[in-house]
Amino acid sequence: MLPDRILSLLLEKLANGIYLLYKKSYEPERLSGNTLAIFKQFKSAYDSKNINSFKSLISNNYTGNFGYNKAELVILMDQFFQSFPPLLNPNLTIYIFQIIEDSNSIFKAVIQFKTHLSFTIVPIRSLELGEAYIEITPEIPYGIWKISKIEILEHQLK
Repeated sequence: MLPDRILSLLLEKLANGIYLLYKKSYEPERLSGNTLAIFKQFKSAYDSKNINSFKSLISNNYTGNFGYNKAELVILMDQFFQSFPPLLNPNLTIYIFQIIEDSNSIFKAVIQFKTHLSFTIVPIRSLELGEAYIEITPEIPYGIWKISKIEILEHQLK
């Protein structure tokens, strides 16, 4: 379930399963093409349980408290994907609560991941990671954008 503060916000669908939330009186920022593409690829890799696609989206310099480095995050997600029986399918929804910065050198935001699980086509459960801070940056030398940080917010860890 979304936090109560979201009830006073508008929800704008940016892509399938990716939403931007903003106050009614606020003109929301638009995501750059690079950022929206990363979120779409992340959702696709997650929904298909494709660890190789997921791994390709994570920076080699990744840090965070949701996996302390890239190797740990990939192992964590691979174990999560492997825990699903073959007919149990995740469907990730990404809510973007606040865009902190969206420039040519970095994207920073507060988001929430919510997974809807279904057995074949029958919905059975939802899982929420809670609010998280995310950074997406271009990698040197080619400027390919990757996720460089995911921090589960402290009030979510208690």
